[in-house]
Amino acid sequence: MKLIVSHYGMLDGGDANGFTRNINLFSELVNFGFDITFITTQKKGFKFPFHKEYRSGVKIIAFPEIFPSRFRKGGIAPLSTILKLFYVTFTKADVVYSDAGHRPNSGLPCLIHRFFYNSVYISDWWEHYSRGGIYDDLPLINQYTMGAFDNFSEIRNRKSADGCITISQTLRKRALQNQIEDSRILVLNAGADISKIPFHNVNTKKKKYNIEEATFVISIIGINENEITNNGALFKAIRSLNDSGKKVMLLTTGNLDNKIIENSLIANSWKHFEWIPYEEFSEVISCADVFSLIQINNQRNNSRFPNKFGDYISAGRPIITNAVGDLKFYSNNYPDFFYVVEESDKAVLSSLEKAYGDWLNNKIDYESIRELAVNNSWIKRAEQLNKFIKKLCNN
Repeated sequence: MKLIVSHYGMLDGGDANGFTRNINLFSELVNFGFDITFITTQKKGFKFPFHKEYRSGVKIIAFPEIFPSRFRKGGIAPLSTILKLFYVTFTKADVVYSDAGHRPNSGLPCLIHRFFYNSVYISDWWEHYSRGGIYDDLPLINQYTMGAFDNFSEIRNRKSADGCITISQTLRKRALQNQIEDSRILVLNAGADISKIPFHNVNTKKKKYNIEEATFVISIIGINENEITNNGALFKAIRSLNDSGKKVMLLTTGNLDNKIIENSLIANSWKHFEWIPYEEFSEVISCADVFSLIQINNQRNNSRFPNKFGDYISAGRPIITNAVGDLKFYSNNYPDFFYVVEESDKAVLSSLEKAYGDWLNNKIDYESIRELAVNNSWIKRAEQLNKFIKKLCNN
């Protein structure tokens, strides 16, 4: 079965524009007999008429664009869109799949292909774009331009599709409220990348990164300035435990201004990696004894699902979280793997003390947390998607 995936962002654009979710999912879907072509936009340079490569059995075709990357990453890429339209017009496929179908760069090629070839069209919905979501955080000029377009097209596109993938139950409910039949919806949380993040036993890698084995390590990967705000109570709790004589460290990865670290309450117990060679990533995060995943409890975060959740359980470590959105399902069903907190300094301190005590007394079942990752891997997500596609095609 032939499938064309129309990606709205850029090649290697990362988590922010859905590239990581897509490439992980479709790299596994090829194992179910699919011939997959992934069409996207070049991140840099100008290779005409396109750049082609293969990754894990997926053919990637990246079209050039004249607009700069700050536009491309949001799907504003007129030349790439035109070239995509030419490509799909002359390429047969059974299924077309858009990852942000309300944006023309992703959805329009799929609609055109369905018009010519009567293909099955699936629209992925992994973010709340319109009012109540991204729209509310946009600068005013963007609200009147792309934001206005998202308000108009976000729901309309999903209603026009033959199938709708939602990343969360919140978006599923939104789809149902807008008269999308339940039989046309599949909820597909982000998966765990168990092949790229192997399990390392606790304390086996700390020494390599100059961390004492007797140090309790809390970690946040892919940290940004928003998460600094979200984890204010955690920083206070780390300081409190250190002041009481315990050895506690925060380990983070991502793009972060060093001044933020230097001016923090825990500057002397904060180890940050701005860039890590990919082959060392799993080793670095395995230095963690517990991860933190605390989010603002708003409509947008309830609609989303954090990719880093899969990384955390792949590493086989418990998570301190306020369980926003679909994370509640996991914390409710696997309570031994999570330290659920309310958004208060006292609650976070109490949970961190509990996590510290469990770590000190060897009460954490790391292998079982890894097993949760195996059962929620991208392989399992691809299996779900395969069944959903077959159902839509048979109908």
